[in-house]
Amino acid sequence: MQTFSEIGKSNGNNLNKTTGVTPIEILTMTHVKEKTSSIKITKFNSILWYKDPFVILSITSMIFFLGTVVGGVYLQTYLEDKIIPTMIDYTPFDIFVIFYITSIIVHVLGALAICFRHSYFIIFSSICRFAAIIIGLATLYISYADKDELINKVAKVWEEADYELTVSFIKEKYQCCGWNITNEDCSIQRCYNSIYVTIDEISRWIGIGVFCINAFQTGLFVNEILMLALGMTEKKFLLLKRLYKKKIKIKSSTTTSEKYRKFIEKDDKQKLNEKRMLEEKRRRKSKRKEKFNDETNDIGADVDKIQLRDIKIDIDEKEIELNS
Repeated sequence: MQTFSEIGKSNGNNLNKTTGVTPIEILTMTHVKEKTSSIKITKFNSILWYKDPFVILSITSMIFFLGTVVGGVYLQTYLEDKIIPTMIDYTPFDIFVIFYITSIIVHVLGALAICFRHSYFIIFSSICRFAAIIIGLATLYISYADKDELINKVAKVWEEADYELTVSFIKEKYQCCGWNITNEDCSIQRCYNSIYVTIDEISRWIGIGVFCINAFQTGLFVNEILMLALGMTEKKFLLLKRLYKKKIKIKSSTTTSEKYRKFIEKDDKQKLNEKRMLEEKRRRKSKRKEKFNDETNDIGADVDKIQLRDIKIDIDEKEIELNS
């Protein structure tokens, strides 16, 4: 059996620089290298793990999620402290924070599914990921559909002359807003417009962030559904990866299932041959050991005979000395 770096040489493909495996493969997999007289077990070169697309996807999405979570927490704090501090009964962005927390949990589960590729992880993470997508869509709806309601509540606070906390954060930028509303260059409408622009900008960034996360979630969700539909357990996934790397040319008349079945049969035969070769090696080694033991026993018997002969000679010499 060839190493992963040697796979595909028969088709003219050099995969020494394109071999990628997941971390779990690095820890568990060994492969067999053929030699003329013996079989040598070698370890996989673990330096190429970073070229695995699933590892790259996992790391990239984790960085993306961490960045968006930090942004989400900042926006939540910004909204509560600056725009709606007096609206305790109205928190439309709570679901926004829940979405980010759910995204973290779902991503961790997805990373486990990617690493272990076990059907239970994939099923559970797919369910959670689907829930996160629904929450993300709800967040998009709230970010835009309830925006006018939020603006109306801000205006209501303004009309009740309790606008100081609402717009004091832009006092330095807009000198007319805040306490000084008697200036000729200032108007309540101008402060209203500032609030509208702020809310529009925040809603827009929330929408962009949630849309990007939903795109990631949807892609991973579809990937997991396909893995489940194809029954891609760890063994089958590795076989398909090897099939892809070998770049086997299949006729257009053959279906995917036939192509997959033929590859599995070929792989099973190859593994069976390897097993037979290993058994033959053990059998030969056992025979050599038995032969060595037999030869050692024969040598030991000869040594015993020589020792007995020497003892007998010594006894005869002593008897001769006594008689003389």
